[in-house]
Amino acid sequence: MARLVIAESLAGVGIAVVTVGWTFLMTVDWIHQDAHHPERTSP
Repeated sequence: MARLVIAESLAGVGIAVVTVGWTFLMTVDWIHQDAHHPERTSP
């Protein structure tokens, strides 16, 4: 029974890490694109 709890905890942590990592990569990519296209940020 304890193994199931550990497995669920690891799954939850894994999902959280993937979500945060994906968000981080998307943010870096977005900033990187803006750096190459300064005209996008100007009104």
